[in-house]
Amino acid sequence: MLKWITDYIRYVENRPQDFNEHVKNNVRQIKELISRKEVFYKEADPIAFRDFARMFRHREGVWAGQPVELNREQKYIVACILGIKVWDKKEKRFVRWFRELDLFVARKWGKDTFIVPLIAYFVGIDKEPSAWCQILAENEAQAKRTFDLVKENVKEDPLDCWFTGTGKTSKTIECPETHGVIQYLSGRTKGKDGANPSVAVVNEAHEITNKNQYNAVKSGMGARSQPMMIVISSAGVTPESLYESLYERNKKFLKKKRLGQNDRIFALMFGIDETDDYRDEACWIKANPAMYEGRPTMEFLRSQLEGMKDDPVLLNTFIAKHMNRQIGASIDYFSMVAIRNAMRIVAPEEYIDTYAVGGVDLAETTDLCNATAQILTGEKFIYLQAYFIAEDRLARNSERDKQDYQRMTNLATGDRVTSEVVIVTPGSYVRKEYVTAWFTLLREEYKISFLKIGYDRALSKEWLTDMQEHGFSHEKVHRDGETGSITRDLGVLTEVAQGGWTLSEPIKVVKSLFESGKIVADVRNKLFAYCFYNLKIRQDVNNNLSPHKAKSTGHIDGAVGVFNAFVAYQRAKEMPLYANRIGQLFRI
Repeated sequence: MLKWITDYIRYVENRPQDFNEHVKNNVRQIKELISRKEVFYKEADPIAFRDFARMFRHREGVWAGQPVELNREQKYIVACILGIKVWDKKEKRFVRWFRELDLFVARKWGKDTFIVPLIAYFVGIDKEPSAWCQILAENEAQAKRTFDLVKENVKEDPLDCWFTGTGKTSKTIECPETHGVIQYLSGRTKGKDGANPSVAVVNEAHEITNKNQYNAVKSGMGARSQPMMIVISSAGVTPESLYESLYERNKKFLKKKRLGQNDRIFALMFGIDETDDYRDEACWIKANPAMYEGRPTMEFLRSQLEGMKDDPVLLNTFIAKHMNRQIGASIDYFSMVAIRNAMRIVAPEEYIDTYAVGGVDLAETTDLCNATAQILTGEKFIYLQAYFIAEDRLARNSERDKQDYQRMTNLATGDRVTSEVVIVTPGSYVRKEYVTAWFTLLREEYKISFLKIGYDRALSKEWLTDMQEHGFSHEKVHRDGETGSITRDLGVLTEVAQGGWTLSEPIKVVKSLFESGKIVADVRNKLFAYCFYNLKIRQDVNNNLSPHKAKSTGHIDGAVGVFNAFVAYQRAKEMPLYANRIGQLFRI
């Protein structure tokens, strides 16, 4: 029924506090899609599925033995994936718009209760000729678990007259009426490329690290006129999983204002928002949309948190399974639009004879080495940068990174600082004295006074000696034995730990500064935006953020330089002398 869709859209719109950004984006896309003249809603299939699902029974819990009744979310999902259709001129029939269902939701929602009738429907009721369902998982045992759930259900009356192959050792369930077949696959991909299933099911994608099977099976479905890939999962703690990959893909997909002709993924991703605190009970419903029917209850979630909060491993499980937040997931955190808006031509008079803080991200061979100067104006931060690369790696890295590093050694801007974005050092590794020379150049020729320069201890030993020999003193740090409070002197060089404990707040603040227009970088420095483009942010169990590369060969050095410089800014801001004499520079 179309009412299943319109009622749910209205429900989400009327209760925005109960749904995350992704669900809101999903209903917005569906609302636009069903308004098109060329898109039709056919209620026969959703109603047929509702009636078919009633032949299945709950097998555990308070509803054990009762027929399956679709809840609010399930009606919405079924109406969208089965009822929204377009006319296929070649086949001269209506075919489904959506070809993939990605349903991400926390535990206790009833994923198994929903997926089992769906599998049986697509093989036994759907009109696809010779329907063929393949069940995928990380390994054969996990795939067999879902297969056995289907088998246990369809061997019961009245479904047993529809399906055969439900014996204890059977590896294939068949529907003689439709020539349909249900099978499960092992975790290996070899021999699967030639398959042509009409429906494939991935259960618990958070455990799958080898994405090849998903890709192989999905590509094999191309010959079908209305295939259906179903991925249903909660979040997990396994990094680089299929869940994480699909989550990132869908997050970008859901931001589209309008679905294109090839946008055939129905992605409904429940979970707390990335900015939510998992301890805030008000946001728990975002991950647990069926709490209105006690799946799960608030008391259950409270007891789970209470029993897990003191053990970091168990707490990770609570956040992943009950809040549906992927632990260790890499997310796109910075808006490239906001970063591009921060880019303009920076003139020398904006940084000559100023105060600044600095940041460095040192490297040996494969990475770029970055030095960053954060010019303090009181209203905005202006960033100057230099990137250092070893001469022996210049050609190789330019080709690999698709960046013309040689050209960036002289951009002919009329000023040395903005012209020499890339500085080539002799040999096969970056020579750190060139980094020292850059800071010395800014100090002596451009009269830029550095209050603090943040650095990572790794690879810094020789560079620190060189910097001190050129007049950049190292700060002395005193920790009070009783209170644990830290005081710093006026030394310039300040060590910055690279974990989430130190960098989380700078990452959050820098994001906010980009979005509020408080950051300026020279538009001719293409590597500034390039490094943020390559940047992924990971969030730990305590909501701390840390920087990571989107791919192993990507460069984020310029972004890390910015974060280290901001830590230096925070520490300079705490100095009473600076606050008294140049407090107008610390308004941000």
